[in-house]
Amino acid sequence: MNPNFLQTICQYVVAIGIILTAIGGLGSYYYGKKADELKNATLTPITQNKINVVSPLNSPTIGKVENQTINYNNLNSKQLKSELKKENSENEKDNHKVNVTSYNQQGGITANQVNIGSQPRILNLEVQNQLLQILESKKGQKITIVSIMGDGEAFSFATQIKNYLIEQGHIISGVDQSVYTEPVMGQIFNPERLEIIIGTKNN
Repeated sequence: MNPNFLQTICQYVVAIGIILTAIGGLGSYYYGKKADELKNATLTPITQNKINVVSPLNSPTIGKVENQTINYNNLNSKQLKSELKKENSENEKDNHKVNVTSYNQQGGITANQVNIGSQPRILNLEVQNQLLQILESKKGQKITIVSIMGDGEAFSFATQIKNYLIEQGHIISGVDQSVYTEPVMGQIFNPERLEIIIGTKNN
C-alpha cells in the first residue's frame, strides 16, 4: 500500500478527532453553563414570595396573636391558589369589626356570637320604682326570682333585679331557672307565690 495514502488517511482521522473534540467541548461548556443557571435559579431564595400572615385566634377573651411564615416557593399552582385565597379571607375578617356578646357564661370561649337587634334589658329607674311599689307590703317575706331555662338575657336581667332587691333589704331566693309548658314573655309577678318570673324579652 502506498505510504502517502496511509499518511493522508491518518491526517484525516486526526483532523476529524480534533473537530469532534472541539464540538464536544463546546457542547459540554454550553449545557454545563445552562445547568448551573437552572441550579442557581432553583436554590436562590425568592424573598418576595415569603409573606408574614397574622392569624388571630378565634377568641374574644384571649388576646393572643400567632405569627406564621408561609413560603410559597415550594407550592404548586393549586396549593398557591389555596393559600392566597386563605390569606384574602383572613384580611377580609380583619377589616370587619364584630361585636361579641356573652350572657351568663360560666366557662369556655365565646367566638363571634353577634348580638343583632334589640338590646338586653337593663334595670333602669322606672323598673326599680315599679318593683319597690309592688313589693312595698312584702318586705320581710322571702321572694323567689325565676328566669326561663336557657335564656341568658333573661337570667342576666333577673340577676340585676335580685341584686337590687337585696340592696333594698328584701329576702331573695334565686335566681332559679325553670321550664314552662307555654312561652313566658316579659316580666311577671305572682303575688300568691311571691314569685317574680323573668321570661323572654318582648321585641
